[in-house]
Amino acid sequence: MKKRVIASLALLFAACGDETTQVNQMGMEVADSAEDLSECTKDREGEQAFVKDENAARICIDGDWISMSGDYSCKTEELKDGSGLKIVCNGDSIGVVLNGKDGEKGENGKDVTKPDTTDSGDVEPDTTVSDSEQVPVSLDSLAGYTQKGPFLKGSTVYLYELSDGRTLKQTNGNFTSNITRDDGRYKFTARDLVSQYAMIVVEGNYRNEVTGAPSNASIRLRALTDMRKRSDANINLLTTLEFDRVYYLVTRGDKKGNKLTVKQAKKQAQAEILAAFHIELDGNTDAEDMDVFGATDADAALLAISILLQGDGSETDLSVLLTAIANDMEEDGEWNDSAAKVKIADWAAMADGMGRLDEFRKNVAGWGLSDTVPVFEKFVRKFYTMETGLGKCGSEDIPVGTVKGIMNSKSGYRDELYSDSASMFRFVCDDAEKARWRLQSDIEKDTLGWGDTAEGTVRNGRINPNLTYVYQDTSWRYGTAMDSLLVQVGGTACLVDGDTSKVKYDSLYYMCTRQTAGDTTRKWVVASDVFNDTWEMHDGCRELGEYGLGNIVAGRVNPERNYVCENGAFRPVTSAELARGRVCIDYIQGQIFKVNGKFQKCDDKKWKAVADIGATGVMKDAAGREYKTVLVGDQLWMKENLNYEMADSYCYDNSSDMCDRYGRLYRWTVADEACPTGWHLPSLSELSTMVTYAESIFLSDSADAGKILKAKYRWKDKSDGSSGNGTDYLGFSVLPAGYYDNYVAVGFFSEGSTAYILSSTENYTLGLHCLAFYSSRNNVGLAGCNKEGAYSVRCIQDE
Repeated sequence: MKKRVIASLALLFAACGDETTQVNQMGMEVADSAEDLSECTKDREGEQAFVKDENAARICIDGDWISMSGDYSCKTEELKDGSGLKIVCNGDSIGVVLNGKDGEKGENGKDVTKPDTTDSGDVEPDTTVSDSEQVPVSLDSLAGYTQKGPFLKGSTVYLYELSDGRTLKQTNGNFTSNITRDDGRYKFTARDLVSQYAMIVVEGNYRNEVTGAPSNASIRLRALTDMRKRSDANINLLTTLEFDRVYYLVTRGDKKGNKLTVKQAKKQAQAEILAAFHIELDGNTDAEDMDVFGATDADAALLAISILLQGDGSETDLSVLLTAIANDMEEDGEWNDSAAKVKIADWAAMADGMGRLDEFRKNVAGWGLSDTVPVFEKFVRKFYTMETGLGKCGSEDIPVGTVKGIMNSKSGYRDELYSDSASMFRFVCDDAEKARWRLQSDIEKDTLGWGDTAEGTVRNGRINPNLTYVYQDTSWRYGTAMDSLLVQVGGTACLVDGDTSKVKYDSLYYMCTRQTAGDTTRKWVVASDVFNDTWEMHDGCRELGEYGLGNIVAGRVNPERNYVCENGAFRPVTSAELARGRVCIDYIQGQIFKVNGKFQKCDDKKWKAVADIGATGVMKDAAGREYKTVLVGDQLWMKENLNYEMADSYCYDNSSDMCDRYGRLYRWTVADEACPTGWHLPSLSELSTMVTYAESIFLSDSADAGKILKAKYRWKDKSDGSSGNGTDYLGFSVLPAGYYDNYVAVGFFSEGSTAYILSSTENYTLGLHCLAFYSSRNNVGLAGCNKEGAYSVRCIQDE
């Protein structure tokens, strides 16, 4: 037969020939024989057991109960108060033998107590207390962590001897130490103590998990420890909250009057405190082993309680709260102050609802004292959801997206009617995996029930009709009154940063902006003066149209302001640029324009004078192809035939090589359109002016003008064998490009011997006026070109 002694289980057996007495030994097994011993398992390594028929103890080592015989011997000594005997093995007291209940002797050798079930409270436990005698302890050291967050360097730690495990009275022995490390570690060096029990107290400032900063004032925390069983004992909120309850259970007993051992009392008190916070832990735990930097659920529970009780209160608030809870739970182990509970739950719900738990985690990690921060959030969330009545987010009946109000009548955020009041505090089930509730935003309350709608929809609030909301990216956000106004006049809500293209009201354009990068609300604001003055000319600037040649334009809204198109956008001009009348910009580098009545070339963003005769520059067609230009008298001409591809234009013999050589041939209907912005198809009068200027240079008649204007190459020889090339004295460089006929005979004709320069002037007999150049002649002829044909084009710069 064997019996395992746990908690305060009492066994009756005969000791040293005395009458039957009662033995109480904390955690030590007593068996009739070695065969009756329970199994020596790995988790029992080092435990001792007393074997009656050997009158000796055994120890559990490597799976076997090893005899401690030899020099190991046990004896009994009568207790000083005559209440029983003390068992002493090799000089150490391992337990006491008391007379029966209340000091009376047992009867007929039977156990006069009942099995311990102090955790359930269903069966009356032993009324005597194990280890009630003073058991001297010699410590090598006692150390541990002092934590709220960790206490700061300089905090003081006190160790007070307690006389025994029955009265827990202080003796005259007390010792002092100081914290010298950032992590709140304390240490008492080797010393002899009269009892195995001690009270440890820490006083000082601490690191606050909620603010992340050191506390502004000090607090006191304490712990009750059994030094036979440990050389490390942490001091924290849980050891503090259980202290008074443990003292009460040991010295006065539970609700049935049964006095518990220290071990039993600590276990029961801890379970009661955790239950008050709706925390259940698997396995045995001890508050003196818990660490806010640990990785277990017990460590997470400690950190959660620490954060819950701290809240946003001061150090004084915390001390008062700890005292109130301890006093409330001292006698019955229950936290009966429901108002205090829901106040803490309210704070936790709001803190989590605003995302502050992430801040608390960052605060603890930010101290740099550990790589681990336990998962405290789940215990904080369980506490406030149960106390407020929100329930577990993500559970079967509370899916993500559920909106609820707090229904606890004592809550400061109670949602009594779940009405449309804008001041109501509602929560949204946001994360099923983390069971997190977040606060419902004012927008969500004001738009509740609207559901999905078209992108850009604008509505006024259902609770606050003066507020405007815009539906964007599958949710509602704040808008402005301008959103409503512009939608009413055919515009749109402000959806895209920088958008201005569709929004005009009362002659002004508006721009969609967030003002600053951190803004959550986009707003329509009046666009800049430059934008309002130039936006309607924007396409012409962007496409390098009429505004892309350095022209100065007046503002649309403010005509006194002047702008120039540069690099695809308008900018204000300087006073110097305004004085010249045209701006030398990047796009027209190398081009010649008449500036203040004189031809000047844009060079390195500066205007430079040019010679009158044969001065050359460049220009570009709509496709960006660059051509040389030449100054002939008071006219600026293309020095090359136009080669801009479009409908009703042709390459000679349909060969792209011929286009590269001569340019394209154009029908009259598209010729003027082919000339780029700032240039045009010349009239017969403009062509005649050019010819007249050529003749005047040499004081000759028209018989020599053709030779002066023709290029020096590609012209066929005359019939007499002489060269048909010209001198190209003026740089006009006419080439024998031939023509395309689609009237008399369809096809390409006269390449190398003929060139027709098309004019915009109609000849009502022949169709169009053209200048005609021939390899066989030195003069310039006036020819009639059929409108169905296609001819060379030389564009002339606009005045």
